[in-house]
Amino acid sequence: MKTISSKTFLSHFCDNVREDKKFCFILGAGASKSSGIKTGAELVQQWLLELQESYSKEELDAWYEQEQIAHDDPAAHYPKIFAKRFALSKKDGSAFLATVMENAEPSCGYSVLVQIMTQHPHNIVITTNFDSLTEDALFIYTQKKPLVVGHASLARFIEPFISRPLIIKIHHDVLLSPKNSPDEIDRMAEEYARQLELIFRYYTPVVVGYGGNDGSLMGFLEKLTQIEGGMFWCYRESDGMPGKRIEALLEKLDGHAVPVKGFDELMIQIGDRLGLERLDKRVLDIAEQRVKRYREQIDTISKADSEDIDTTSALSKMMERGEKDWWYYEMLARNEKDIDKRAALYKEGLQQLPDSPELQGTYALFLKNVKKEYDQADKYFKLALKTDPKNAITLANYALFLDDVKKEYDEAEKYYKLAVEADPKHANTLGNYALFLQNVKKEYDEAKKYYKLAVEADPKHANTLGSYAVFLDDVKKEYGEAEKYYKLAVEADPKHANTLGSYAVFLQNVKKEYDEAEKYYKLAVEADPKHANTLGNYALFLDDVKKECDEAEKYYKLAVEADPKHANTLGNYAKNLIVQEKFDQARKLLKQAFEQNKHEVYAASLELELWFYCFAVFYDEYPESQQHLEELLHKGIRSPGWYLHDVLEVAQRRGHPDDEALCRYEQMITSA
Repeated sequence: MKTISSKTFLSHFCDNVREDKKFCFILGAGASKSSGIKTGAELVQQWLLELQESYSKEELDAWYEQEQIAHDDPAAHYPKIFAKRFALSKKDGSAFLATVMENAEPSCGYSVLVQIMTQHPHNIVITTNFDSLTEDALFIYTQKKPLVVGHASLARFIEPFISRPLIIKIHHDVLLSPKNSPDEIDRMAEEYARQLELIFRYYTPVVVGYGGNDGSLMGFLEKLTQIEGGMFWCYRESDGMPGKRIEALLEKLDGHAVPVKGFDELMIQIGDRLGLERLDKRVLDIAEQRVKRYREQIDTISKADSEDIDTTSALSKMMERGEKDWWYYEMLARNEKDIDKRAALYKEGLQQLPDSPELQGTYALFLKNVKKEYDQADKYFKLALKTDPKNAITLANYALFLDDVKKEYDEAEKYYKLAVEADPKHANTLGNYALFLQNVKKEYDEAKKYYKLAVEADPKHANTLGSYAVFLDDVKKEYGEAEKYYKLAVEADPKHANTLGSYAVFLQNVKKEYDEAEKYYKLAVEADPKHANTLGNYALFLDDVKKECDEAEKYYKLAVEADPKHANTLGNYAKNLIVQEKFDQARKLLKQAFEQNKHEVYAASLELELWFYCFAVFYDEYPESQQHLEELLHKGIRSPGWYLHDVLEVAQRRGHPDDEALCRYEQMITSA
């Protein structure tokens, strides 16, 4: 029998001189031992002890003699011993094996094996084991789905040029009538034999942890006259040389015996030679993503329909049964409609979990978005970041807080960058940073870069797609690309009010497709009947395009009710009332619009429009209006495309004292 060192084998396995060189792995029970599954020899010893409890010594001695079982090598007679142990119920035997394998976790060697199967052409495992360690490892470490042939009836799906990982279980899967008795494993099923002959024409087998004690696989191998590349039989060095039967097989097939420390050790050495990396970080990342998706789905269900009492009740009961962690308190608080009770739940959670950065962060969001207690929100954001300085979600939320609320833009950018560094593939963070670069920094090339990164991170993130579409529309004027991303955004979330409303504006202003625009306005309002911006834009559409002032006023009222501090809506509503010559109401709204416009980042163009309304119809009340118009126009402030002719006509009907100036301002304001 030819024997080579593991070093020699590794060099042969890992060299890449031939592109068509392929190995497959034959795994036996020895490959599962470090995963917590007993070897065949260990199970045999257990069963023999149990047989002694059930049979007399005379009965067992007679059985030993009848079956010709060698006392010095009982493992070689695994099938006969299994059959005797579970003679009264074969189903008990299958149930026993299922229990043995139920909680087994793939050892570190399997992490290397599955990388080899997915990154190299050596993508086939043939095994006499019943366990699911290889397929479990593929899912845990690579998330690749293998073809598992766990029963002879599936053997027709075995073929040598399959692109995905292939696992062939010669003795079936533990849940699919596993073969154990002598009559079952004495010979290989014909369906398997035909397909394995094809496999061995192209793949060289590497045997690990297999003792060759069955009649099926071993008998099949003994009938072969040739295998591509011979055969490499890796045996545990501490167990001594393989037996005569294996020696004869290797001589026949021009094979080599390879002494190894064990399955895990061999795989790690192969992994090192192939340049593979450790996977603990990847496993953590995958697990975190699963937790995130799970929580997002539960969260979506909890928000989906507040009137669905049955689901809300069932979800609350499920949460009660789980661990009282930060998410438990977060869900309790989020599902509580009473704001004071919600605050009390957060405080109770923080009392129980004072060092939870997640709960500190979500409480900060509650204080910011619901309570509007910005100093307290700032305090809890900082506490959360002190507890966990690299929490990507908290960093991103704090950046947005500094951006939107505190207007501390340098600090906001600092935290956006830290959030991206902590999680470079978080679509929402990347998208928010792109918006910041677009709206605050005016760094459009950088904004486009981060939009692209955000879309790449999550190609179905509706909010990012919609924001990118608006950017391409408003800033880059790339209308074809903009429409493409509007459509992708709507496809990703057909009920995303902001996207639907933005697309409606695009269809109105760019495409001039007014029927389509109205369709999307209505869809947007239906998706969120209290979305102030959508309501205001639809009102403006009804005003300027459809010339339906009364219907427009209805939607302006809804918009102001949804957000009484939306300066643009207040200004547009004032214009609507001026056109309808409802001047008393218009005066009030103009005052509110001026007041709220002080707090806006982009106030100049609206301020210009408001002063024009004052000059046009309230000249006597706002004598300073003309001076403000001159100053703003001198600075280059304009509202290109804005429709002011209807206000001009009202002013002319009222006998404006300076029609020439009125017309000049109207033309200057609306020109590009």
